Order: sequence, then structure tokens, then C-alpha cells
Amino acid sequence: MNAEFLKLLKNAKRGDITSLEKILKKTEKDVYSFLYYMTDSDVELSDIVQDVLLKVAKGIKSIKDEKHFRPWLNKIVIRTYYDKLRKNKTKKEQNQSLDISEEKNLSIFTDNKTCPVDDCINNELMNVIKQSIMKLNEPYKEAIVMRELEGMSYDEIAKLTKTSVGTVKSRISRARNRLKEYMKPYME
Repeated sequence: MNAEFLKLLKNAKRGDITSLEKILKKTEKDVYSFLYYMTDSDVELSDIVQDVLLKVAKGIKSIKDEKHFRPWLNKIVIRTYYDKLRKNKTKKEQNQSLDISEEKNLSIFTDNKTCPVDDCINNELMNVIKQSIMKLNEPYKEAIVMRELEGMSYDEIAKLTKTSVGTVKSRISRARNRLKEYMKPYME
């Protein structure tokens, strides 16, 4: 976390609305990219992101140490996601197509200087990856997204999921193996 962001956090904790808005804008992309692989419904995704941002805005004054913002945010994201799952017990169709207009928010995976053919291939690859992740059971999906897409350590994941590091490693290993199976037809 850079010094500028830490300064924004301190100001937001003191009640500076402008700093809070800047934090929410910077945080929104991270929250969106994390949750993108957890849900297949764009409407549900938007709802969860908004819920998370609202909780961040309401709770930002409760952060004791600004350096712990990221783990605090991750807890909010995970808890909000599972709260939404509990509320929506019915499963959504897993073959819902990806809205290409939403992919502009996924620029971290694509190079803006590519040609249209490369963009098309990247878009298709993103769709295949998302659909493969969506096939995973919740604990595996959660673990692989936190590790591979969020870059969290095994310890951080264990703490958030209230499991042991060994369980986290096992889930990630199984998720990777299943993803290889799901994506095998696309690798030939």
C-alpha cells in the first residue's frame, strides 16, 4: 500500500468525504475483479460490489491501523459474498453468457495495445476461465480466486476462511487440478 493511499485512509477516518470517495473508487475495481470469478450473475455482482462499498464507507473509521486495510476489505468482501449466497439459496444457471461490455473492467488481463483478433481471443479466454472457475464447488472457488487472482498468501486465506493452512493448500491444489480438467479441451 503506497503512502498516498495511507494518507487518504487517515483523512477518510477523520471524516474527509473527498478522501473516502477516492478510496471507494480505487477499491471498487479490486472488489469487482475479485467477485467477478465468484458469481455468474452481473446483477448479483453489481449488488455485492455496492454492498461491500457501502460497508467500507460506513466502517472505515473502525480501522485501527491503516496498514491493515486490505485484510479488512477482504473480510468484508468474503462475508458479504457469503451473506448473499445464504439469501439466494437457489442456484443460477451456470451457462449465462458473459456480457462483453463488462470486460472493460477486466483490463488487468488484457493488453490495451492488442489487435482486434487478440482482443477476441483474450475475451474468449476470459470467458472460458470464468466458466471453469464457476464449475468449482464454493470452497475451491473461493481459495483459488483468493490465491491466484487476489495474490493472497496461504496464511491470509486460512485466516479469512477460518481453516488451517493445510486445508487451504489442499483446496487450491484440488481447484488447480479441476481447472486443468475443465480447460483441457481448450488447450489442445
